[in-house]
Amino acid sequence: MNDWVDLDPDLIVSEVCTDCGRCCKTSWIQERHSSNGSDRLPYLQAMFGRSPRTFVEQRGEKVACVNWCSQLMPDLKCKIYENRPQMCADFNCFKEANGSKRLPEYYDHIKKLVERVHGIDLDQRRNKEET
Repeated sequence: MNDWVDLDPDLIVSEVCTDCGRCCKTSWIQERHSSNGSDRLPYLQAMFGRSPRTFVEQRGEKVACVNWCSQLMPDLKCKIYENRPQMCADFNCFKEANGSKRLPEYYDHIKKLVERVHGIDLDQRRNKEET
């Protein structure tokens, strides 16, 4: 895609959110190698990879330190969804994507949920709007 086509934030409804849960984490992504050429992966794995809610993974030439919210259950359902903080209630992954002009990290997963909930093929819709 050459030009960004906004995603419709109204498609991110409670059913999509509660079946996803993938925004309830922080990913700190950085270059795998430092400016002096040393490999950061072993260091980051030692520092951040000791918790079941935190892990470090290689993503191409980058390294991601991922920390999941403590309120998520193993099935990625939020324990406090009905009483979640305002910051969580206000978050919309499609609004964020539109602001940064790049697809959400878990776009492939989200688009399957949107298709199931709304019966909409997001890629087809975006390609049609692009032309």
